[in-house]
Amino acid sequence: MKYTGRITVTLFVLIVILFIRMMVQYYLGQPPHFIPIPAFVALAFAWFLGSKYDKSVYFAHRDALTNVFNRRYFDRQADKQLRFSRKKGAKLCIFVIDVNDFKQINDQYGHAKGDEVLQLISRVLALHTGKRDILARSGGDEFLLLSPRIDRHEAENRIEFFHNKCAELSKRLRIPVSISIGYSIYPDDAWNVGDLIFSADTRMYRKKKKKAN
Repeated sequence: MKYTGRITVTLFVLIVILFIRMMVQYYLGQPPHFIPIPAFVALAFAWFLGSKYDKSVYFAHRDALTNVFNRRYFDRQADKQLRFSRKKGAKLCIFVIDVNDFKQINDQYGHAKGDEVLQLISRVLALHTGKRDILARSGGDEFLLLSPRIDRHEAENRIEFFHNKCAELSKRLRIPVSISIGYSIYPDDAWNVGDLIFSADTRMYRKKKKKAN
């Protein structure tokens, strides 16, 4: 969680306190003797208000169940990252990740277990992504992963790694858990975020269909 709100509000209150001190000194000809306790209380209250703002921003960007980013935040950041990639002439990869047979998991083991599966899969994905990557839950049992500056070889290696981690998770839970993953790369496959997601989604469903057959 960022400290933007806390720092901003606290600095604002500090500036106000210093401004009042300057005005009192200007009109009275001498600096006031501030009682430190009220000033400390004001700064502490400012920090508290800032923390409330930071929390509201944090949760506005997060998926309530998995605590990864939500789709709205992903779309906004993906647009920014794509503009940066165009400017730098760099590649940008988007993965679409779907949990296989998730409805069957819900029906057979219950929705609580289904929620647990989503939480654990999101944790596995989040723990093994880079600092510049953005992982989001798109909705239901689907996730999106934005990864700057990786090529097809790196994308394929990452997919294999995620599959292996999900296999380990399946053994630990003692229920069948697997994922299907498709990806697309700017500028090879598409030039805008919507088309990149569509291309990755199409590849993901091809793999899912091939696996089902």
